[in-house]
Amino acid sequence: MGLMREEAKCFSSLVAFRDRFLASPTDVASARFHHRWSDLLLRGKRHYACEGFRESGKDQYVFQAYLLHALTYPLPDRCYVVIVASTQTLASAKLKDVTRQFQARDREELRLDVDKVVEDSGQAFQVRYTDGMQVRIEAYGKGASIRGLVWGTRRPDILILNDLQDLEDMQSPTTLEKDWDWFLGDVMFLGNSTRIFLIGNNLGESCVIERVSASANELGFIFERVPIMTGSEGKEVSAWPERFQVEDILAERDSYRAIGKGDIWDRERMCVAMSPESRPLKIEDLRYFDEFNTSLEGASIITMVDPGIGTKTSNDPTVVCTVAIRQDGVRDVLDMDRDRRDLNGTVDAIFRAVTRWSPQSVGVETVAAQDYLAQTLEAEMRKRDVFFNLVRVKTRKEKVPKITGRLSPLLRSRSLRVPQHAPWLQTFLHEMEVFPTASAGEHDDMLDALSMIDDARTVRLIQSFDSSTCTTPEIPIPSHWPIWASLAVDPEGEAVMLWLSCSPEGRLYVIDQLFASVTPDVLYSKFKERTGNRKVLQVVAPDVMWKEHPISGRVWAQTYMSAGFHMMPSPSDWDHQVANLNRLFSSSSGSRPKLQVFSRCKRLLWELYNGASGEAKNSDRKSIQALMMLVGLGPKWRDMESHGRTRSGRDLQYPERDVP
Repeated sequence: MGLMREEAKCFSSLVAFRDRFLASPTDVASARFHHRWSDLLLRGKRHYACEGFRESGKDQYVFQAYLLHALTYPLPDRCYVVIVASTQTLASAKLKDVTRQFQARDREELRLDVDKVVEDSGQAFQVRYTDGMQVRIEAYGKGASIRGLVWGTRRPDILILNDLQDLEDMQSPTTLEKDWDWFLGDVMFLGNSTRIFLIGNNLGESCVIERVSASANELGFIFERVPIMTGSEGKEVSAWPERFQVEDILAERDSYRAIGKGDIWDRERMCVAMSPESRPLKIEDLRYFDEFNTSLEGASIITMVDPGIGTKTSNDPTVVCTVAIRQDGVRDVLDMDRDRRDLNGTVDAIFRAVTRWSPQSVGVETVAAQDYLAQTLEAEMRKRDVFFNLVRVKTRKEKVPKITGRLSPLLRSRSLRVPQHAPWLQTFLHEMEVFPTASAGEHDDMLDALSMIDDARTVRLIQSFDSSTCTTPEIPIPSHWPIWASLAVDPEGEAVMLWLSCSPEGRLYVIDQLFASVTPDVLYSKFKERTGNRKVLQVVAPDVMWKEHPISGRVWAQTYMSAGFHMMPSPSDWDHQVANLNRLFSSSSGSRPKLQVFSRCKRLLWELYNGASGEAKNSDRKSIQALMMLVGLGPKWRDMESHGRTRSGRDLQYPERDVP
């Protein structure tokens, strides 16, 4: 009678079954959650998911005890069992461990009614019993095609998934998405009668078990978390006191925190991705401002673009982040335009940000193929007649250390502020909450763009140039206003010509521009077409064109003078002339600068927006070089001495203080 009662206990409880057949001399009493796992595995009707702490006995009860129990007590409602581990090798190893125990010589009591082992391949184990019933267990690795699994006419009765993912998986957003799609497609559609038992560790917000937790009701799961201890500070309770004493748990936790690895302990023991105190970005250090009552006067405004690659939900979103950097170092995040966009949508979003915020520079990450966006923006500036200083950002640093290293100091010094009422604020705060454990890149797009703001900052070549004051619509140039021209050319024949005029009051206007890659003869013909009957007082070119070639002895300028140009050399002291241009483009409050550029001179405007410090000698800055030559040599008083009265009869009067 006593033997029958013991057998009945083993039949109805995995805990009792393990105590009798699998216990070792050093084992301690089982925990309460072991009894719950037993009840759910043997009598549960719904899908179940559980996050269990490291060393909670998942393998001992969920794999070993349950599989041996199914083989020892064959039942019609669990004769087809499927197990899944992170890899096929691991799943087969776990199955072999169980089948070796089942077939061991000293375990005859486990196979009293066995007639024959039909298959023992490592991937499958099948047993036939004396009454004709058979039990089959199959082992698979994560990602296997299990959706159509059948054994004869049966679908699996129960599917057990244990520790599907590891930390290496968490470093790849692509892997995480593939795992989740596989779970939703293959696991959830395995069969209407198949019950799912999922157990594992919390590795971050995007691991499979955490996603199941977030959507438990929608997916039909019972979910629970089993940390090693519960309770508030000073009132902690061990989940398995027979094995883990509270004092030992706390000592272990404190030792991990002491070496700065509290996040590892929380992940392995508490089933949470990261402890609040170990998060590198602390929300409590974030400050807020009222965006409806804040002045941006004196602030440097920077926009940074972290481009995505498309509109599919699996693609990374594009983030257009705009920040105001104040003189005291405080950074106000003005906008976070985050969405999945194609190339055209991204370009439109960038121009919206430029129109709204007028940033001093716009940074675009141009790693690998993303440089195409920067090229597209350069073309669109000319098409839309909207220019901005474009900075190519080529950071290849790892995201986590980059974000942590750049944003943590700002938060600690209380120098980072966000708007109180922004529609994107909750998404931004969520990224801070889950960083860096979300999934190595899935929920850090806004943080990544924000961390690259300094990469988007640049010292412009002509810092005083401001489109709102330095550009002007075309105005008629009276016949008595003198005109000068300049030529900047490279040995390949790419040439830029500018025309400059000066009002009697001394205000300078760049009135036209010619950009072409043609022979000197064709260039002169185009020059005459643009000039018409207007007299050009002088054409200046870089003095280097008058130096003899060391081999041929030819003078480069002679080629263009032979085509018809009357040129004179201009010193190519670019550093000095950069300061001169900055002086001419500068303006005091309420006044316009002395130098103005007609809006038709798009190439010059583009260079003025995009020229960076140190690029004065760059061959891509020919328009700026042509302008520097103009303001370096003319207009001068001597230019007017031989002309006397103009055809209009007016005497030209150029106040000396107004003429550069």
